[in-house]
Amino acid sequence: MALSETERRQLSEIGEDRRRDDLHLAQALSVSGAVGFRQLIRVGYGLTTASLALEVGGALARQPLVCAIAWLVAILSLSILLLTPRPSAPPGNPR
Repeated sequence: MALSETERRQLSEIGEDRRRDDLHLAQALSVSGAVGFRQLIRVGYGLTTASLALEVGGALARQPLVCAIAWLVAILSLSILLLTPRPSAPPGNPR
């Protein structure tokens, strides 16, 4: 079922009003985003650590394929850390 533009605008306004009026709802919505953010950052740092260990291990074992894989993992972890959107402050809590 497709919504018209006015219906969509009205639903957005109702949602914004509820979010402004109900601080518990706003906190619950912001916490769920923060949990995803924390998990992505944790994965990014974990991949960074793994790539460093692979690079050192590959260099000591003189395995260029392992070193190449370590560089690919490092690029992946760097892109996760740089492209993860930062959570915003919850509405009604200007810190």
